[in-house]
Parts: sequence; C-alpha cells; structure tokens
Amino acid sequence: MNYSSLPKRPRGRPTKHGGNYADTKDVLIRRGIELLTERGMNAMSLDDLMKSVQVPKGSFYHYFANKEAFILEVLNAYELYFVKRLKQFLSQLDLSPLERLQNFVNDASEKLQKYDFKRGCILGNLGQEVSYLPPEIIARIESIFKVWEKLVSDCLYQSDAKYSVVECDEAAYQFWIGWEGAVLRARLVKSTSPLDAFYRLFAVGVEQLNRIQN
Repeated sequence: MNYSSLPKRPRGRPTKHGGNYADTKDVLIRRGIELLTERGMNAMSLDDLMKSVQVPKGSFYHYFANKEAFILEVLNAYELYFVKRLKQFLSQLDLSPLERLQNFVNDASEKLQKYDFKRGCILGNLGQEVSYLPPEIIARIESIFKVWEKLVSDCLYQSDAKYSVVECDEAAYQFWIGWEGAVLRARLVKSTSPLDAFYRLFAVGVEQLNRIQN
C-alpha cells in the first residue's frame, strides 16, 4: 500500500526496527489489517500489535490519537486494498458478470483455506461488535460496503443482460449481505461450502432476473 501523503516523523523516540515515521506507521496499519481479519476491535490488544512489529507500546500514540483513529486508518487502507482486488476480477471483460464474481468467490475460498479459516473480512469482524463500535467506525464500515456494492452493480449493469440500475443495485446489495454471512459460516465450519452455497443461490437470482428481462 502506498501512503504518499503521510506526514514526516515528528520529534520523539525512534522505532526499534529503525524505520522512519511514515514507514513505521505503514507497518502498523498493515499489521492492523492482518490482526483485524482474524479478530474484532476489542480482541485486538495494542500490546499484541506493537510487539508483533517490534515497536514500543508507548509509541502507539506517537502515530495515532487513539485506538479508534487507528481502526479508521486501517479501514481506509483495507478499502483501497480490497477495491483493487475486487476490480481485478470485475474488469475481466471477456467473462460474464457471474463468471467474474465466481472467480472472486473462488479466490476468496483459496485465501480462506490458505490461512486455515482464521482470516475473514474486517468489516464482518467489526460488524459483530456493532454494540460497542463508535458511530464514526460504523459509518465508515457502511460507506465501504456502499463502494463495494457500486462496483458489483456497475459490473452487472454493463453486461449484455441490460438489467436496470435499480435491479443491479438491489442484486449488489444482496450479494454483500449474503457474502458476509457466508464468510462467517465458512470460518465456523472450516469449509468453503457456505461460500459455494451462497453463490449458487445468488447466481440463480441473477439468472432469473435475466429470464424476466428477456
């Protein structure tokens, strides 16, 4: 991830690993993404975070005002990462929209297995703590979902099926609602079967819409 706008390191204690301010902040955000794909905000201790990157715990507030500010920056970085990844599949113009989404599902299935189902979606993990989340974080999560929905909706709308914008928006909305539940269930049972079951149902719905249009 590239953070060209990060500020220069202010005066203060240097990091143990010798990186400069921007580099260290980037490392912390990257590590935050890794940890939050495995657990929620409350289960991610600052002690674990700082030890894992060999930065003194007391230095955390040198980079972030508080834990909430850190989570928001992690979400910003995660959005950039995930949008780039999603676009790689949705821009496969030689395939139908359903084939592009199928490839995304297949890739996600491989990654879940690679990490032994320990890593999921940050938005889903945080969403399970909604009763404890600050309004700013809840709003940011919802705004990211809206971005993901727009990408899927645009993919469907630009297809040969000629769905209406309203229909594409609704299908995209349903996709991400079902997706988060499928990822959660997959991690619970340590199997990609829930992802496959979800996508079969979603594909049937889109194909049915196509038949109605024709």
